[in-house]
Amino acid sequence: MSYLRLLRQRPVLILWLAETLSVFGDRFFTLALMWTVWDRAGAVAMGVVAMIESIPHILIGAFGRRVLSRFASFRALAVVDAAQVAVVGAMPWLWDSIGLPGVMVVIVLIGTADAITEPNRAALTPELVEKDQVQPVNGLMDLTGRFTWVLGPGTAALLLAFISAETLFLIDAVTFAASALALSWLAQSEQRPDAPASPRRAKPWALRRRGPEPRRPRRVHRAGAGRGRDPPTLGSR
Repeated sequence: MSYLRLLRQRPVLILWLAETLSVFGDRFFTLALMWTVWDRAGAVAMGVVAMIESIPHILIGAFGRRVLSRFASFRALAVVDAAQVAVVGAMPWLWDSIGLPGVMVVIVLIGTADAITEPNRAALTPELVEKDQVQPVNGLMDLTGRFTWVLGPGTAALLLAFISAETLFLIDAVTFAASALALSWLAQSEQRPDAPASPRRAKPWALRRRGPEPRRPRRVHRAGAGRGRDPPTLGSR
C-alpha cells in the first residue's frame, strides 16, 4: 500500500502531522538549546546539557514501563505536548531567572516528556487503522522520522542564520502546540459515538509472556462405548 494512499485517511494524516511536527520541534529545540548554552556558558556546559537531555530516554526506556502505560492515550499525549508549549517558548527568559542549574532541571523534564510521547505514539497506531495497515503506517512514521531527523538540524541551522535563538524557541513552541491540537483531535475522534470500534490496544510494555494454553483431552468414541461394555484396555484382546 502506497504511503500517499495511507495519508488520504484523515486519522493517519493527523497522526503523521503530529509526528512530523514533534520531531522537527525536537531538532529545533536541541539546536537552539545548544546554541544558547554555548553562547552563555561555554563548550563544557553545552556538553553537559547534551548528556543530561539524553538521560531520561535511557532511564524510561529501561525502567519506565509503568510511566509509559499511564500516558498510553491520545488525550494524555496531547496534555504532555501542551504542557511543553509555555516552557519551551520561555526557555531563553528562564535562563535569566533560574540560571544554568534550573535550566538543566527543565531540560530533564522536557527530555522525559519526549521519552514518554515517542514510544506511545507508535503503540497507539493500531487504534487508528485496520490490522493489515498497521505495518505500512509504522513504516511511514519511521521513514518520516528518519527524514526529519536529517532535515531538522539543517533547517534549524538555516533559520538561525536569519533569526535569533529566542525566535527559534518560539517556533519550537508553535510545533508543540500544533502537535497537541492534532493529538486532541485524535482523542476526540476516538470518543465519537459513530466512530468504528478499534481493536484492543497493544501495549508492548504491558504484555505478559504467556505459554501455550493446555489442550483439552479429546473425547474418543469407540464402538461399544455407552452400551454396557468397557472400552478395551492395554493388553486386552
